[in-house]
Amino acid sequence: MLEEISKWILYFFIYSIGGYILEVIWCSLRQKKLVGRGMLFGPWCPIYGFGSILLVAIMWPFRDNVVLVYLAAMLICSSIEYFASYLLEKLFKLKLWDYTDSDEYNLNGRICARNSFAFGFGGCVIIYVLQPMVNNFMAWLSPAAVLIIAFSGLAIMLIDTFFAWKVALEGKKRQGVIRMMLRNRKTVSEEDSKAFEKKFHEIRSEAKRQRGRKS
Repeated sequence: MLEEISKWILYFFIYSIGGYILEVIWCSLRQKKLVGRGMLFGPWCPIYGFGSILLVAIMWPFRDNVVLVYLAAMLICSSIEYFASYLLEKLFKLKLWDYTDSDEYNLNGRICARNSFAFGFGGCVIIYVLQPMVNNFMAWLSPAAVLIIAFSGLAIMLIDTFFAWKVALEGKKRQGVIRMMLRNRKTVSEEDSKAFEKKFHEIRSEAKRQRGRKS
């Protein structure tokens, strides 16, 4: 049982790192500069890990049906993307991507047709190319090595998530304080009001620079 859990944790870790690398390369090429991606500090994007292991868990038994794999990948990955966007916006007031202007066929700016089609293709790559390679790699490792790598990686990612969550909450609180001061700026001096307003816009600009725009 523990070996099976370790295997899926390692799957998650591998695809999270792979997704991060893919995002960094794609966004860096588009913006012609090195761009960091994701909310976490480490080189991983958990949303890719979740999407990939869910796809493998559901569709691996049906891998003989390419069309079904493609459609399932579209549905699974688009659903995860929508849910992740919703949570980030509700919990942290963060909007890391918005397809409203980049694709007219979008749903609330959270998912779009272009990316959904790409998810279908990416899902086929995972099932027919990457997962067999990952399976061969896992077979090469001993059960003890899989367990150690999996739980060590998970521990590091959980610590990373904790601190990233803390930073995001602190940023949300700072923006809330500044917004409150701006709403009540009639009760402060004009100089203080301008200072608060400048600080607020600096925070927003810095957040946008760090996040970039996902497309």
